[in-house]
Amino acid sequence: MLVTAGLALAAYGGLRTLRPPSPDADIRLFDVVRRDFPVVLQEKGELNAANSIRISCELEGRATIIELVAEGTHVKKGDLLVQLASDQIEEQIREAETREATADAAYEAAVKELQILKDEDASKIRKGELAVWLAENQNEKYNKGDAAELRQDSNLALERAKYVLRRSEEELKDSEELYEQGFITRIELENDKFDKYTAEIELKKATLA
Repeated sequence: MLVTAGLALAAYGGLRTLRPPSPDADIRLFDVVRRDFPVVLQEKGELNAANSIRISCELEGRATIIELVAEGTHVKKGDLLVQLASDQIEEQIREAETREATADAAYEAAVKELQILKDEDASKIRKGELAVWLAENQNEKYNKGDAAELRQDSNLALERAKYVLRRSEEELKDSEELYEQGFITRIELENDKFDKYTAEIELKKATLA
């Protein structure tokens, strides 16, 4: 009985081996469950902040940083972010202050010198105006009085010189006649000639005046 059962099982197993497998024999069933799963992308690059403020140095020349706040530090208004070396800047400030002081001194000196020149020019102008006033008064006095008086004196001198010359000519003529008659000496005649010559010179001077 046991032998028969064994043979029967062996025969059944051989039949299963020889029979083609069922299409659904290797299908594995699973329950579908909704869940998240990570997606990792490996890429090289840099991260930029969505909101950033650019801080730049507006000083001329090269700036040396001697202190800088640590990256990622939370700061607020008024906190020190960066400190630059100030030796070169302070030297430039001192030089600029020296140039400014020199320029101020030169400006003050120029202003004082200008004021002195203005005072001198004003004094010269006053002296010039006074000289013009005196000259005008003298000119007016001359035209109204002195000129007429001088013309009158010159005319009188001219008339006198003409009169003296006529008398000298008449006396010389008489002397020549007397000399020819032997009543006067030659010296007296020469004196009368000299008087006539002198009268002619005086007439020329009076005419020129």
